[in-house]
Amino acid sequence: MLARKLRVALVCSIALSSSLAFSADEKKPPSITYSGQRSSKTWVETPTGSVAVDDGIEWEGIKVYLSLTWNLVAVDAKTQKTLWSQHVSAFWNGMAIREVEVEPGKKTWAVELRPGPRERQAQGLTALHDLKTGKEIKLPGQAKGLGTVVKPRKEWSGATSNLPRAFNLLVTTADNWTKTRERMFTGLDKAEAPLAKDIDFEKEVVLVVSHGDSWNCRGLGCAEAFQDDQRILFRLAAQTYQTSGGGVRCRPYGICVLPRVEKKAYVVERNRQRYIGGPPLWEEMARFEQLPDAAKELDRLPQR
Repeated sequence: MLARKLRVALVCSIALSSSLAFSADEKKPPSITYSGQRSSKTWVETPTGSVAVDDGIEWEGIKVYLSLTWNLVAVDAKTQKTLWSQHVSAFWNGMAIREVEVEPGKKTWAVELRPGPRERQAQGLTALHDLKTGKEIKLPGQAKGLGTVVKPRKEWSGATSNLPRAFNLLVTTADNWTKTRERMFTGLDKAEAPLAKDIDFEKEVVLVVSHGDSWNCRGLGCAEAFQDDQRILFRLAAQTYQTSGGGVRCRPYGICVLPRVEKKAYVVERNRQRYIGGPPLWEEMARFEQLPDAAKELDRLPQR
């Protein structure tokens, strides 16, 4: 009986050892995070010219580099022949290989771009590119949790206003809108703004966002908007541009007609992304917990 117990224990021990050995030998998808100091080790050819690269990651015969000029480049690990190249944002500072489910029952290997450690508020934000083709992958359901899409009925924007200070305003009556319009645009020929008669204030409100004295912006608009049980979320789009030899002074504004909803907050977010081509990083810039008291809502409106 003792010998039998010893044999069973030995068999279990061998089985457990084999399992542990298999787990230890299992190949894990690689990842890399780049430091602030980088120097090129070689060059890789792309359709738009050679790009300098340092260290990359390899998986299933494909080696991927994030170049020093922010090209995501894949080459055949044996022949070094370039397979694909995509220009990406300087926002990304690392990458990993990840298996993703692109549709129910269908998985593929992808290159996952990750932000640098300084972008703490963006941790968890990534971009995915198919390992074999380089095409960007948008996973289903990425926008879940924001609510249903809201389409503003009408928008107006411009770069000229009478008001030098930035402000955000939610206007709920025709009289208040007429006063707002007169203070912002009286004497200006090129102002884009509706008249009070153009808005049904029983069903609609007017959201006004103005940046005041600014540089290089043609106007403000709606990037996207959503509604859920608690709020209407409005995400701002700034029509910025670059100049050489000095900036252009402006006072950009945006006017948007939104549904009138009682007992919900109106929240305005702006994109704080500072890298060209980087993913949006939304942060709250204004909040109206409910429709304001009409007698006080113009308290936010600056004087000329």
